[in-house]
Amino acid sequence: MTLALAVLFGWLPTETLLAMLSLPLFVRAIRNAELGVLGQQRAIAMIDLQTAQLQALFGFLMIAGLLWATWAMMPR
Repeated sequence: MTLALAVLFGWLPTETLLAMLSLPLFVRAIRNAELGVLGQQRAIAMIDLQTAQLQALFGFLMIAGLLWATWAMMPR
């Protein structure tokens, strides 16, 4: 949501929306957090791993989007 707003206001280039591809991992982590609240121990154990995977993928995709935007702006 914040990423989309930053693009909408022109604070970030459109290419950074590539990071939105990490949304399925976000949904998976949220679901496991909900299952953890219900007492499922395996779900609780997986939350740290899934959060790390989400952060890594989001960061990679954000950097890729920024590099893509920079490359697109370079004179040819």
